Amino acid sequence: MIRQVGARNVSAVIAEPIGGATSGATVPVPEYYGIIREICDKHDVLFIDDEVICGFGRTGKWFGINHWDVRPDIIIMAKGISSVYVPLAAVLIDKKIVDTFNEKRVPFTHHFTTASNPISCAVGCAVIDIIEKQKLVERAARLGDYLHQKARERLYPHPSVGDVRGKGMLMGVELVKNKKTKEPFPLALHASNRVHQIALQRGCLIVPRTGVIKGTDGDQFMIAPPLIINEREIDTALDMVDSALSDFEKEQGLV
Repeated sequence: MIRQVGARNVSAVIAEPIGGATSGATVPVPEYYGIIREICDKHDVLFIDDEVICGFGRTGKWFGINHWDVRPDIIIMAKGISSVYVPLAAVLIDKKIVDTFNEKRVPFTHHFTTASNPISCAVGCAVIDIIEKQKLVERAARLGDYLHQKARERLYPHPSVGDVRGKGMLMGVELVKNKKTKEPFPLALHASNRVHQIALQRGCLIVPRTGVIKGTDGDQFMIAPPLIINEREIDTALDMVDSALSDFEKEQGLV
């Protein structure tokens, strides 16, 4: 795409390190971001890392991009930085970008009307202190392995589950009408919403998504538990989702 439109017309490439709601925790192949970094460097294009979902331990690393040891030029973050107790977002910018502004004697301006709110900033500092002191990033990695192992054991055998993917405390479960061909359910069925409704009745909140295949087809739901969850609670949640899938499959005549 850069070659097609010309590098001078491309300012940056932006991506979530692990896809969020749009792709259901899709994890790229190991070499993917290294190749992206090389392409950006070759064409003098910035690489912007969107850590709004993945940041602050969600995937078992401080930032999702840390799984691939790739350095972005800009990192954007929110949600996890304050544990959503208060609104807070931030941007990290590589020093080389700031230096470019200084060399050109152009002021580097990045501020907003509501920036630097002292309450939000205090909450963000407190949350980061807790994450560090209680080692929640390491906990998310350890219990994330447990979550994914148990989900593969309990959920993947279902005839309506085409894939279980993700890292740490971020998981996506793809719903399919045909497990062998990966044929999706018709959109009119609202399959992910139906599984969500059944799971909610049992006490488990999942995140339903539709239109994940080219924006027009496909259903999935996401599981993103708090970083302080324990093994027993993971087992309980998966019991609820397991039961919800079984009831959904009975409704659809899959079992």
